[in-house]
Amino acid sequence: ESLPAEMLTGDKRFNPLASHPFPLFNAHRQCERYTSKELVAAMESLLEANRKLVTTDQEEAVVLQQTLIQIVGIQAKSTRANPAH
Repeated sequence: ESLPAEMLTGDKRFNPLASHPFPLFNAHRQCERYTSKELVAAMESLLEANRKLVTTDQEEAVVLQQTLIQIVGIQAKSTRANPAH
């Protein structure tokens, strides 16, 4: 509701307004566990993984595993820095 509809894609696969609300509700609950900075860092890791998958011959499983380790490491570092998190 807070995003103007013209900012969203017309492709139903990527438009949250075209999705069933339950997965969005679950995603929102999960996002509350992370800071905005952590979420941005995770998205940057996923973007880089996508680039590697598309432009290199690296093993897909290895790229995905490394990316997941980076994302989990982001939260682990944040949790150690802020134990109340």
